[in-house]
Amino acid sequence: MKNGAKSHLALFAANLIYSANYSIAKEVMPSFIGPFGFILLRVLFGTLCFMTAIFPLRKTKVQREDRMLFFWCAVTGVAVNQLMFFKGLELTTPIHASLFMITCPIIVMVISMFIARGEKISLPKILGILLGAIGCVLLVIQGGKIKSSFNAPNIVLGDLFIFINASSYAVYLVLVKKLTAKYDALTISAWIFFIGMFMVLPFGAKELSQVDWSSFDTKAILDTLYVVIFATVFAYGLYIYALAKASPSTAGIYIYLQPLLASVFAILYGQDKIDALKIIAAILIGAGVYLVTIYHTQRMELKK
Repeated sequence: MKNGAKSHLALFAANLIYSANYSIAKEVMPSFIGPFGFILLRVLFGTLCFMTAIFPLRKTKVQREDRMLFFWCAVTGVAVNQLMFFKGLELTTPIHASLFMITCPIIVMVISMFIARGEKISLPKILGILLGAIGCVLLVIQGGKIKSSFNAPNIVLGDLFIFINASSYAVYLVLVKKLTAKYDALTISAWIFFIGMFMVLPFGAKELSQVDWSSFDTKAILDTLYVVIFATVFAYGLYIYALAKASPSTAGIYIYLQPLLASVFAILYGQDKIDALKIIAAILIGAGVYLVTIYHTQRMELKK
């Protein structure tokens, strides 16, 4: 198999893992472990794996002028991002969560307009942002009317937390660009996980300490292992492997598979269902992302 095909296979596998994570994580929380405790467990395991990986490679040194940037990347990329994601996922449905997550490229573009130099506002970008916003509003309206029987006690609040999660991750993507010019992806991840671990600790320590591990049946154990091993370490490793051979823009396109794949898993697990409003919202958000990112990229390439 050629390297290009391998990188595409790795990207698909990573997003398949992430898509299944929406439903698998909901199987465990809050029945067996609370969302914040689950995140602490995930970050502890990720820190252990990433730090163990970088020490033999002697890639642990961080320059003094970059320490605050690592700190803010840990805040946005680990602490706020992951805590809000699992808390939101506890309250809303997997399909709602996955649809809100793909607004991330739109949020990145909005942030870049204010932070990144040379990022111009254009009509397609404005239209894309509006379409994405309308799609999100439709989901929130629907969530407010649903009395969910899908282990989703507060869909509107959950959607809000997922949106905060996506916004935080978008800020992280803008900030981390400065680090990628000086450090490799493994070193960045190891240090932001390590710093983020101390931020997550106060929120997750109580929930993790209250877990009754003896209550875990075989399925709960396997689901937990999936989240902390596959969705945290393996999926990230696949992205590292793929990005060595594929462009970031190519990798970014694969995130748009998540709502489709997450919907399949959610329906199989009996955690959600497809309806007309979700389809309309998905089309609007997808069109918004296309106008803001893919269309913009294609236009820029044609001008070169």
